Amino acid sequence: MTDSVDSSGYFDTKRHDTVKFKADYRRIRKYYKSPERWRKERERRKKAWQLFEEGLSYADIAGRVGVSERTVKRDMAKIKPYYERKVRNYKRRLEEARDAEFAAAIEGKSLSEQAKILERRWEVISNMLKLRKYLRHKIEVMIDLDADGGPALSFKPPMPFTVNYPFHIIIELVQKEKKTIIGSLKIS
Repeated sequence: MTDSVDSSGYFDTKRHDTVKFKADYRRIRKYYKSPERWRKERERRKKAWQLFEEGLSYADIAGRVGVSERTVKRDMAKIKPYYERKVRNYKRRLEEARDAEFAAAIEGKSLSEQAKILERRWEVISNMLKLRKYLRHKIEVMIDLDADGGPALSFKPPMPFTVNYPFHIIIELVQKEKKTIIGSLKIS
């Protein structure tokens, strides 16, 4: 070991070169997608998102698009923030327009007129909140045959309600406290 160390105490690399590969193996190669490959991935993600919006599972989407389920999950993780951002921006623009409209409506009015405008706006907002409370994707219609005076019809959630598309209607028949699902209907 003494022959490999020179008088200054440093290892002599010229005499004992143990490096099997030169520095070339450490070079980082950059990966760039071609425009064609980028377009194909973009189209695949759009198609996967459309199928996801239709209510298909990741496995079904993967089968239709022709990729693995993990690729579909990765695509959804990449494209979901884009659509969330679009919705957030649209909501913000609507709120700004509504606020500007309200400011223009109360400008130059007396305090009593401003109070009346505020009351009407509060009524509209509270009615919207009540409707939002009953925004559903599923409606259950129960036909109770044991009720006095003939069959009774009841809805779950109770009326009035609003639905989001697509929504399901489930029809149940109740006889002697036993529920039987007659059928279901998906409306989109």
